[in-house]
Amino acid sequence: MMTNFRTHLRTGTDRMMNQKTLQRSTRKSLGARALGAGLLVVSLGACDALDRALAVDTPSRVPASTLETPASAELLVTSAQRDLECAYAAYIVTSGLVAGELQDGSQTASRWDFDRRSIRPEQTSYASTSCQGAYGIYTPLNTARFTADNATRRLEGWTDAEVDDRQRLIARAANYAGFALVFLGESFCSAAIDVGPELTPEQVFGEAESRFTKALTAAQAAGDAQLVGLAYLGRAKARLDKGDAAGALADARQVPADFLYEATYDAANGRQYNRVYEFNGLGTSVTVAPSYRNLNDPRVVVTDSGRKSSDQNTQLWVQHKYESRDAPIPLARSAEAQLIIAELTGAMTVAQVAEERRRELFLEGRRMGDIKRYNLAYDPAPGVPYPAVAASSKGGTYQDLPGKCLPLPDVERSNNPSF
Repeated sequence: MMTNFRTHLRTGTDRMMNQKTLQRSTRKSLGARALGAGLLVVSLGACDALDRALAVDTPSRVPASTLETPASAELLVTSAQRDLECAYAAYIVTSGLVAGELQDGSQTASRWDFDRRSIRPEQTSYASTSCQGAYGIYTPLNTARFTADNATRRLEGWTDAEVDDRQRLIARAANYAGFALVFLGESFCSAAIDVGPELTPEQVFGEAESRFTKALTAAQAAGDAQLVGLAYLGRAKARLDKGDAAGALADARQVPADFLYEATYDAANGRQYNRVYEFNGLGTSVTVAPSYRNLNDPRVVVTDSGRKSSDQNTQLWVQHKYESRDAPIPLARSAEAQLIIAELTGAMTVAQVAEERRRELFLEGRRMGDIKRYNLAYDPAPGVPYPAVAASSKGGTYQDLPGKCLPLPDVERSNNPSF
């Protein structure tokens, strides 16, 4: 049974690698845009005209109110999509370091704590750093959740007459919010939403479930099979995480056998780079961890580059799952649904499921949540000198994160009036 199941998953992986991106949207971003000032030609004697020109206030930002209109509905949802995709790529790298998929190879001491699992709540790198920077995840995931929720609220307040394809846009936005919440719940010991009270992971998963339910209703109304599948798989994940086995199983069974929904990236936009490739394929600040180097599995293709990482001590092993800055990353696919079904029907033992997930979902941001949910042992083990391989002066020992999750950052506690 194990061999047949693995073969089926590998077939699904082959389909994924060959399948073109199933969804495309305009590569617009909703940030503040600098407005270019016009060139004003004046004569030296035109003092009044020059004075008037100097007195003009040139706007530097577009007010949000001018964009949050029915005419900008598509742009609002695309902005939420870009926020989630940026946060997701950063999350894969950061959680991969914590969970032992990746190993730090940099000379930057503030980054070693992810790999060493010695993260403290007063640190800002994992809390408030942007997704474009080094390893920030808490603020980027919350930003993605907020922009998606905001887009959903706006769309719900408008009418079909005001916004073309409104239900499909609601489904997209609500799905993005749901995935941001799932990643928050799987990686943090607690979280907060919109300066609200401190929430347990189970409560965060409940919030995610509500977004996916909303997305499912809207996607069905829009007749969009891709967004229906995304909502079912997202809700299956949220329900599995919160302990609702029956609900998770029912949802996972609704996911088509060849389902694939990808996060898309852009080599021409620094904020939208595929960060796994950026840090490991193009850059040399992270390397594939030792436990993934010799699996002899087509789902985990890695090679020894024959050179050192940027710290000039750690050997650089390179992953080949993503080989360009614009390589798409699966956000949801049928292989994960099949593994949920196998786990909940007893077709595989928990140990077998955990190992299959480790390989099948390599560098897709799942391993940290799996270690927490299955209560798996860390590798390298706590107490082992850091780093476990390579002659380096980094020092310290690997730690055991309490609860196998990241602490709520102090920046949230300090700035949230609900705490």
